[in-house]
Amino acid sequence: MKPRLNISRQLRAIHQLPAVNRGGCAYVALALHAHVAKHYPHLVPQILYLMDDDDLYDYRNGEVTTCHHAVIRIGSRYYDSEGGKTLSDMLRAGGCTTSAIPVSPEFVQQSLQLEHYWNPEFDRSNVHRIYSALERK
Repeated sequence: MKPRLNISRQLRAIHQLPAVNRGGCAYVALALHAHVAKHYPHLVPQILYLMDDDDLYDYRNGEVTTCHHAVIRIGSRYYDSEGGKTLSDMLRAGGCTTSAIPVSPEFVQQSLQLEHYWNPEFDRSNVHRIYSALERK
């Protein structure tokens, strides 16, 4: 029997990090993607950037861009540090986001290099704590 996705406890620990969803969401999406790919090989995680029209325009014109929120999709659920939700719930929570665009982990890494565009509220010295929380049983 294939193991069921069981990350609720780890997500609660990640969500306790100050401002994790205000500048750290792409790091969470990357870490979740790697964790699910490693520990649940029967599941196919996909990182999505929730974008507004301006970000979407830049993306469609070949630019590396940022987003309003980054999540991963596993099946029909979308995950961030708050847990699994529907896409409409994620878009609604994002306010002015209009699109969910699949992006590769490499694209996320590139966009994280654009630090001046990312919300500075999240202390990037806490990125290792995201990965540590996911490895706890």
